Amino acid sequence: MENKTPSTFLKRFSAILNAIWFFFPGILFVVLGLIAFSMLPQGVDLMQQSLQHSLGGKLMIILGLAFWSFTSWYCSRILAYNNDDLYADAPETITLFPRLIGFLVFTVVGIGLGHAQDTDDWPYWFIVVDAILFIVIYQLAKRAKKLEAFATGGKNITRSAIGLTVLGFVLLLLFWNVQILNLLILMMIQIGALLWVSFRNSQTLESSYDFAETKENDWINWAIKLIYFNHVTNLEKNSKKKDQSYFFYTERNIFIGYQTTALIATLSYFAIIFFIPVGRSVGSFVFVLLAFGILLGVGNILTFLSFKSKTNWHFIVIAIIAIAGFLVEPHWVRTIKLDQINSYKQRPDLKSYLEKWVNDPIRANVLAQNSVTTFPVFFILADGGASRSGYWAASLLSGLHDSTRIKGQTASFFQQHLLGLAGASGGSVGNITFVTALAAQHKNPSLLSHKLCTNFLKADFLTHPLARLLGPEFIKSVFNPFWGDRAQALEATIEYPQPNNESSKIMAGMMAGNIDQLFINNDFTPPIICVNTTRMQDGKPGIVSNIKDSIFNSRVDVLGQLNPKQGMRISTTVVLGARFPYLSPAGRIQNNYFVDGGYFDNSGAGPIIEIINGIQTLSNNLNPDLFLTKALKKLTFHVIHIQNTPLKKEKMGKVHPFANDLAAPLITLIGSYGTQTGFNDSRLINLLKRTKIGSYAEVNLYKNPTDDFPMSWVISSKALNQMDTVVKKEKFVNQFSKQLIKGNFKNLNFYNHK
Repeated sequence: MENKTPSTFLKRFSAILNAIWFFFPGILFVVLGLIAFSMLPQGVDLMQQSLQHSLGGKLMIILGLAFWSFTSWYCSRILAYNNDDLYADAPETITLFPRLIGFLVFTVVGIGLGHAQDTDDWPYWFIVVDAILFIVIYQLAKRAKKLEAFATGGKNITRSAIGLTVLGFVLLLLFWNVQILNLLILMMIQIGALLWVSFRNSQTLESSYDFAETKENDWINWAIKLIYFNHVTNLEKNSKKKDQSYFFYTERNIFIGYQTTALIATLSYFAIIFFIPVGRSVGSFVFVLLAFGILLGVGNILTFLSFKSKTNWHFIVIAIIAIAGFLVEPHWVRTIKLDQINSYKQRPDLKSYLEKWVNDPIRANVLAQNSVTTFPVFFILADGGASRSGYWAASLLSGLHDSTRIKGQTASFFQQHLLGLAGASGGSVGNITFVTALAAQHKNPSLLSHKLCTNFLKADFLTHPLARLLGPEFIKSVFNPFWGDRAQALEATIEYPQPNNESSKIMAGMMAGNIDQLFINNDFTPPIICVNTTRMQDGKPGIVSNIKDSIFNSRVDVLGQLNPKQGMRISTTVVLGARFPYLSPAGRIQNNYFVDGGYFDNSGAGPIIEIINGIQTLSNNLNPDLFLTKALKKLTFHVIHIQNTPLKKEKMGKVHPFANDLAAPLITLIGSYGTQTGFNDSRLINLLKRTKIGSYAEVNLYKNPTDDFPMSWVISSKALNQMDTVVKKEKFVNQFSKQLIKGNFKNLNFYNHK
């Protein structure tokens, strides 16, 4: 007797652990949702964007939320009824876990909403109240058949629960963006859904059921028998014909309801995957809700097939995908097929470029004056950081350009002194967007570069590639050659203009064109552009640039790797330097695989050092009587480093022994991610100090430790407005533009490195 209680406890505990493992897929997606919507700044920002949706967008939120929750409960329940061992060892878990998982879907979204709306402690109260409600309703349902009041009133409870749930969804449609109220409505839906699930099979319903109503040969009953095969078979074995018929009766409406919801959700899911406008209209948050439901459903189908056939279908599918990877390459970098040989080998070297640059009429007029002893030139470094960095950098640069435009010309005082831009990842997005806007403005002087840049970068660049990541990318090795990978999806959405937005249309059209639009020609002299990328196999830095010179010999010249009749789009150039881990795979050119440029140099300081050293070498070695030599000797170099680095101080804490033993190399690599960048920045600063030929400025988006801007390919209006405010108040830009207009360069050291 003494050993019975511990033995029973251990057996029960073991059964619960087995149940957790069995229902792990549903639990995993709940955990992923919690992390995505409330712990990641990007996810919280997606929630904030959802608060701005129109009526159609809110309908899609309701569809996604209902589908994910319905799938979590229904599919888990189907699998549980087909697992005889679980049914025998822990029958209570078959009821508990499916209901709990479906219930928690709403809890996770509610917590995310609370964080998105800055409702202080409300997310925590939401969790506490939710937990109490679930326990109370679940315990009442367990005792329902023993309590006559509940047994006789089951039908009324069921009807009330359905009404409460439907009313909740209607109210959520109307008040999704109303703070606090939306959390209360979510809770109302949870209560209604849980009451319906718990009391739908009450004694009142069962006693009033007419056995003769069952259509045994009905196709719906056939489908129910197929998916609940074990449960129906057990009822047959135990000669419980009426119980079996009643089971079919109660499952019909659930089956029809779920299949209808799943059909609508699946069609919406594929529409978002393959049509950019659909994805942009509903946003990434809606797609994640749908994708969680779809992926959970697919995983459960494979589990169900494994049960039925006693074959591991998960392994078979993974094996097919792995084998297909040996036969096809799904991650080729997208190129343009040209009728003629590309002009990439004819790109000017540094000397040829500088000859063209200093002989620009406005510059040449200034440089030719004997009274001018120094001519400041500016180099831009832009740190990575996805659309956050891109929008910040492009806003600053275009603001400087537009505020210093020379009257009657497309050029500006800023542009006349701008020699080069370098960056990686999102920084390159900002740099290339700005230079592309300069090219567009050169063709149409009435355009404003700031409007071109900001209207273009406000677009949703995330939903389409995210849809590929959480969709066909899982079978990429089999089908990707037909529709392209998620990096190509990102390029496609960059090239897709926003509706009724002329600035976006112009920029998207140029992004879809050849990178040679940004090469120097007789009519247009853009600044030197340097897009950092990294070769995956050996970590060697690569570069995409509009010049080709031996100063970059230590880097892989990406354009030089293309075949003579291949071209590269501007959008491809942008993405090649911004292939974030996991979101964008390494892109293949020949046998080189290129990843994000931030792995090696996240600021672009390396190429700028090489350019400055190259200019100094030319000025020392060229004929001193040449105009180029005289002009180069007048140049002073001033670096503007556009940063988006949070000011929060990282705290060092204890590392778990498991992490220390198993993941120390990985943790070290992640921790050293920015070390090379800091090293190159220091080299550049020391070069400017040592040669005394320039200065260095840091212009950071973050002004306070509490500032928080999401790093993603889409940014909410709230975050964009905050960034616009920072740009308008930026003292450096305001002072710098005034000095440029006045031609007062004597006080340039006001932005010396701190």
